[in-house]
Amino acid sequence: MKRCKVLLVVALLLLVVAPNVFGQAIAEVSTPPTVAISGPDGFINVGELVRLRATGETASVSWYVVPPTEDFATVGDRAFFSARVPGSWTFVLAFETDSGVQQVAHVVTIGEGEPPVPEPPGSTITTAQVLEWLERVPSAIRNAMIDDPITGEQYTRQEAVGRTFSDIATAAEKLGSIRATNLMLTTGLKASFGPEADGWLVFADQVDDALTDAEKRGVSPAEYGEILAVIGRALR
Repeated sequence: MKRCKVLLVVALLLLVVAPNVFGQAIAEVSTPPTVAISGPDGFINVGELVRLRATGETASVSWYVVPPTEDFATVGDRAFFSARVPGSWTFVLAFETDSGVQQVAHVVTIGEGEPPVPEPPGSTITTAQVLEWLERVPSAIRNAMIDDPITGEQYTRQEAVGRTFSDIATAAEKLGSIRATNLMLTTGLKASFGPEADGWLVFADQVDDALTDAEKRGVSPAEYGEILAVIGRALR
């Protein structure tokens, strides 16, 4: 609905205002007016350079963006944009035809960090669930800083637990047995929970119930590892 409203405003503006009012570069090209915008439409990180290009032919073209931003520049039939914050921007290309001014639009959405990884098919554990279980662990325990005994690297207790799940997840398929995976997981978690292991009991019970359910459903060792990976990613 918001996108439709933006395009409606754009159309009304273009009917009453000359394209170059927006201060964008105008490129002279040839007719006929068959114009489109070529550019990315997948996940884009904050700060990543977005390149757009007008494809097709028309008498003249004019670029602008909604909402307006200083982080947008045009050079003839090309436009460049780099967002400082997450959000969505609509890039509009106005062009002249024999019947008046027309326009095409292209929406780009900017996110933060890496794109979300989909949950494995059939998984009964979601990232949202893991984060909900995590809230039952006191923040002082989760955020306590520890030193890696091998590398000396510092990270939180929560990240240590997440690393354990992630490491075991990568080994699950090679182990070829859910029982062997669980034995390795138990040993690894005993160390990563640390001296405040009691604070993780409620979280551990929730994870255990979900893993037991997955095992009863007959998932393969590889699928079991994918479920462990969901937990690892949520904690890290």
